[in-house]
Amino acid sequence: MKIIKVKLISESTPARTHYSYPPEYDKNKIYVLAYGKINADHCCLGVIKDEALKQFIASDNIDELTREEAIELGEVWRPQIEKITDEKEVIKICKKIVKGQNLIQKEKNALDSNESTKGINKSKSFTELLDEYL
Repeated sequence: MKIIKVKLISESTPARTHYSYPPEYDKNKIYVLAYGKINADHCCLGVIKDEALKQFIASDNIDELTREEAIELGEVWRPQIEKITDEKEVIKICKKIVKGQNLIQKEKNALDSNESTKGINKSKSFTELLDEYL
């Protein structure tokens, strides 16, 4: 697998800006991992199969990146976040807290995003996501 950065093509009118992909871009051959900006340019990072690289990099708007270059951009463009993975459990725990009831360890773990217990967890980091595809 190869990592690429695609510079999106922008067309502005007074009312709005429209973004499109270079003609060499094939949405069926790429898995996009992140979107972001470099200076004024809107870009995306994605992974493609090795055999698709020649097609993609024929564009001046598409560059192959090293893993390290991709991680540098991707960790900024797609930061790791906390997310609710079990809404019912979190609501149940919040009700106990409001009532002044003590939480058992499993419930405390559900509120700790560093624990694997469903409740509140962290999303995958960009590096973890990238490594799944490489």
